[in-house]
Amino acid sequence: MFTPWRSATAYAAVITAGSFAVGTVITVGYSLAAGSWEDWENSLLFTRYHAIFLAVVFTVLAVARRVCAPLPRWRAAVVDSGLYTLVMLVVSVITSIAEGVGVGEAVDWAFVEMTFALLTLQIPTAYVLSWWASERLTLAVHVPRRPSDPTARFEG
Repeated sequence: MFTPWRSATAYAAVITAGSFAVGTVITVGYSLAAGSWEDWENSLLFTRYHAIFLAVVFTVLAVARRVCAPLPRWRAAVVDSGLYTLVMLVVSVITSIAEGVGVGEAVDWAFVEMTFALLTLQIPTAYVLSWWASERLTLAVHVPRRPSDPTARFEG
């Protein structure tokens, strides 16, 4: 059994878009409530890091669901939640290093960013959406093709 691409990409899209949207809404809401929105005026809400992260996490989750054997619902949520968190950490480190930050400082900032993702409920939302969407995954079975026998139609 396997998960078709259509189901795997829909699953990955739900987790990726849903968790990012929740994190962004909470970040903006907190900034507005705290009165610190003026500090954010000149900064971007959607940076190069976010574009890279969303593309990579979507790809990793879709490929993981397509390639891995079907898992029980709880196990799919555990595996995919771990992948989501790992991708967030790795992409944060790589983008920081690409911007000229040292390796040690890049790792530190990656963990700081993951802490913010926990506080803005981005990571917990990814975990919940992974559990919720895993129930909706479609499974398919590889059916072996029968060899065609050209003489079969002449038999009585």
